[in-house]
Amino acid sequence: FLFGRIGQPWLGKWSTIIFDAFQMMANDYKDVYLLLVGLPDQLRTKIKSLPINVQQRIIEIPFIYGDENLRVCYTAMNTFLHASSIGESFGMVLAESMLCGCPVITLSTPAKDNSQLEVVGHDRGGLVVTDKQSMVEAMLRLYEDESLRKRLARQGSDWVKAHYDVNKVMPTLMKIANLTLTRRN
Repeated sequence: FLFGRIGQPWLGKWSTIIFDAFQMMANDYKDVYLLLVGLPDQLRTKIKSLPINVQQRIIEIPFIYGDENLRVCYTAMNTFLHASSIGESFGMVLAESMLCGCPVITLSTPAKDNSQLEVVGHDRGGLVVTDKQSMVEAMLRLYEDESLRKRLARQGSDWVKAHYDVNKVMPTLMKIANLTLTRRN
């Protein structure tokens, strides 16, 4: 079972909750793995502090080149784990994951950017959690319930297509551009 996280190699876009939650899952389930793409250098010490049996089930890829390789990476995951110390102003990785049919577990960050609530939606494209313990519980739910994973994957992909497709977004963008240009003159 592959949990995964793709992100920018910038510390603010990551949270160590992922590693702590994965360790708790890995202690009880020997068939779980964690794929990390774009891990910031500062977090490698956190991984090295984990027990060796947990470290051995963490796979790291520094960077992925190209949309097709990115799609392959998302579709290889059973569940996408998202936790960011600063939240997301939109959450492109969330939309990408859901579009590829990978359900998301995301950490809500109510005091900061928190678009993950809108993009993922609890029980729509994934599960929204509030702390390490609820992340572990969500990981366990998706690990144990294939039908839930499939439903969230389908709903998430449908949501992204229905709300963020260029044909949906472009008319609104054009209205904003026209209003901006009209008001300038």
